[in-house]
Amino acid sequence: MENVEMLLDYCYTHPQSYTTETERYQNAVALILPDTLILPEPGSLFPPNALDALRLPQELIAKRPDIIAWLARLVNPEEPPVAQQLWLTTSHVLAKRALYIEVAFES
Repeated sequence: MENVEMLLDYCYTHPQSYTTETERYQNAVALILPDTLILPEPGSLFPPNALDALRLPQELIAKRPDIIAWLARLVNPEEPPVAQQLWLTTSHVLAKRALYIEVAFES
């Protein structure tokens, strides 16, 4: 889970490093990063041309309210969702040379 926190922290502190997609779902935001980003064990977090999903532990939500609030504002700046459960979906989209991160707020 350390890699997930590090990745989200990187995006939080480097807003120029990603683009966002919010049009797909009302409760989610996607962050797209170039696959040239150097990460520890990228294959385990970003499977090539496949999706990997995991629920973020409550400890991480409690530990990093700054990141959770930032993600909620990305989803909906006017009415940010409340984080009951957070799901992270990741993939390495080879054809687009992109790392895909989707964070979904679930109740």
